[in-house]
Amino acid sequence: MKRAARHWKRRVSAALGVIVLADLVLLGMVVQSGAQPTALREERDRLVMQFRRLSEDVVKAQAIRSNLPEVARQCENFFAQQFLEASRGYSVVLADFTRLAQQAGLEVQRIGFRQNAVPERELTEVHIEVNVEGDYPALVRFINGLERSEHFYLMNSLALASSAAGRIKLTLEVKTYFRNAPPQAVAGG
Repeated sequence: MKRAARHWKRRVSAALGVIVLADLVLLGMVVQSGAQPTALREERDRLVMQFRRLSEDVVKAQAIRSNLPEVARQCENFFAQQFLEASRGYSVVLADFTRLAQQAGLEVQRIGFRQNAVPERELTEVHIEVNVEGDYPALVRFINGLERSEHFYLMNSLALASSAAGRIKLTLEVKTYFRNAPPQAVAGG
């Protein structure tokens, strides 16, 4: 009988051990499940916010895509209206600067050109250096005339220096662009 009692005690001890182990596993799962919903909620909220941002980006991209033809048309109009053809650009710019200086009451001392090709855009970038002399109000009228010109000019820099009889020398660096003539089609025979 002692043997049966020992055997029975072992079985009861093993069963109790399995029950305690199962309780510990269940306790761990309960503790973990209590922390897990908060982490899952935070992850869900983060994903929802990311989805909203991406959805807004898609809507913006679709709006941009639908506006592209109009933007391209406006760019072509700007290009055609504001950039002179290279074949006549220099004479037009020279006449424009001379006219504006005369209207402002300035004496033109020098107008110089330097160019850089921009082949990927079929343009020529033209740097213009203008030296004029006159009184301060005339210089202001000249610069104002350039800003209001129908032609496209970007002012890079200006420098003032005093001259004789209270006059002021202005050195102005301006940039503009000329459209290159499109390549002519060669007639084949």
